[in-house]
Amino acid sequence: MAKDSGKRLTHEEIKAKVLEGMMRARKKLIEQKRKEDLYLVVWENGKVVKVKAKDMEI
Repeated sequence: MAKDSGKRLTHEEIKAKVLEGMMRARKKLIEQKRKEDLYLVVWENGKVVKVKAKDMEI
């Protein structure tokens, strides 16, 4: 965990960090599922669909 520098983050900085973390987690999940040749369940065009991980963009 990062050391507290005493600097308060702005709303935009927090938002950027959260989005970066979500993108990293997504990439890691897709890579893991590709190695295992598995599917991911996603929401697409208003429907829940099963997609092969190898067919998803990272």
